[in-house]
Amino acid sequence: MPNFTNPFPGMREAGDLDNEEIVRALRLDLAAEQDATHIYTAQAARTRNQAVKNTLLDIANEEKVHTGELMRLIMELDKDEVGWLDKGFNEVETREHLEHEVCVQMMAESLRAGRQCSVCAR
Repeated sequence: MPNFTNPFPGMREAGDLDNEEIVRALRLDLAAEQDATHIYTAQAARTRNQAVKNTLLDIANEEKVHTGELMRLIMELDKDEVGWLDKGFNEVETREHLEHEVCVQMMAESLRAGRQCSVCAR
């Protein structure tokens, strides 16, 4: 028999969940949806049976919708969430911009020297 995850780890045994506990529970739900997405896509990648592959990928996409629903609830209940997400998005964009600038500089140097860029092999 499966050993299912405790839906309320570290929370009170009974009674209505407060806002903080709801957010914690939703984060656990979010992790479960991400895990399910990973499982379905990994299984789909390993089968040649097209009907099975299509069904597993469809289910994985449904899990992604659930992920969005849960994130929306978390963002509504935890007002700081959007700020933290924006900070993360900006860090990636900044990093990508810097990496692109380095690549452009290396490409220019390589072109001047008549060799390929060591970063992108162009």
